[in-house]
Amino acid sequence: MIKYTLFSLIIACIFLTTHLQGQIIKSEIITEDNVSIQKIYFLPNGKISEQHFLIDQDEWVVEINTYFDTLLTKTEYFTGDKNFVNYEYVYNDNNQIEVSMEIANDTVVSVSYFTYNEQNQLKKESTENNNGKLIIEYEYNEAGRIDARFETIENTDETINNSEYFDYNDKGLMTNSIQLSGVDTMVYHTYFYDEMNRCSEMYIMSGGDTISRIERKFLKDLDLISKETHLSDGYVVRQEKYKYNSNNVLAKKTIIDYRIFPNMPAPKKVVYRYKYSWFKEQ
Repeated sequence: MIKYTLFSLIIACIFLTTHLQGQIIKSEIITEDNVSIQKIYFLPNGKISEQHFLIDQDEWVVEINTYFDTLLTKTEYFTGDKNFVNYEYVYNDNNQIEVSMEIANDTVVSVSYFTYNEQNQLKKESTENNNGKLIIEYEYNEAGRIDARFETIENTDETINNSEYFDYNDKGLMTNSIQLSGVDTMVYHTYFYDEMNRCSEMYIMSGGDTISRIERKFLKDLDLISKETHLSDGYVVRQEKYKYNSNNVLAKKTIIDYRIFPNMPAPKKVVYRYKYSWFKEQ
């Protein structure tokens, strides 16, 4: 339960951390009920020092990062005073991750190895744990963009082979991606861009049918999303609206989920506010 909730929160804040500026010392996500659900603390160089995620009432997961210069060497996760998992990283002479280890209860439970080609592009990553092995290999085109991604999952029962292929336009923007399991197509993505090369629309197909579509609106002349609409079978199923402060940093996010479930018989609206503290000028 903790891992799932923590992962969801990390994904939810990617948009935020991508748009933060280097002088922010702390950011906080607050719900409409004035409950803080996430706090991020930054170092003066913009690196994340700590993250605090609320996963249940009064229960927090705390992430603490350790750096050597600007390289992340260790990430620790705590609930209360209990350290439940750590990640440690080793780098090569080019400051690229070479080995990462997942450690729980002072035992290495998973190890990942990374190798690179002559152009210093990630060529292969291999992860091993008690459940088996995951191998991911990458191929690149002449422009240095990923052409293909091959995934092999090995466990005690079977070996699964998945792959993903990518196409780009003359501007180097991804136009299509196709995911396959063996020789069977699982998912096909098509991307469309506006005059500022911002991804304004995406179609997701499976089994030859369009199963969903995402439309994006942007602030004028800025690469900042103002509204994102998710559609399925032509119907709006989810909508996200974004508002920014005078520094063009996310200030408010509103999510409306129109899907109906037994435990959610009516559309659900969630509002998040974003609060920041800034480093003072010396």
